[in-house]
Amino acid sequence: MLLLFKKVCSFIDHNRYYIVLFFLAFFNLFFFLDKLPVFSWDEARHGISAYEMIKSKNYISHTYFISNGLLEFKAASWVLVYCISL
Repeated sequence: MLLLFKKVCSFIDHNRYYIVLFFLAFFNLFFFLDKLPVFSWDEARHGISAYEMIKSKNYISHTYFISNGLLEFKAASWVLVYCISL
């Protein structure tokens, strides 16, 4: 019994980061299962906006069904544009 305990302790000592990662992933996957899911309307809106930007070849202004959907161009978007242009 003592040998088994030593083997288990050795396993935990050598793989503690993987064990912590496993429990964090387990927690993130199963903690909010009883809550409502995330609605996907926001992602669909971004998809339509990206499609219209490609069709109109206007990559700066966001549109949603040909009208201005998003009025401001956020700083993170400028960083993304700069990184893509590299």
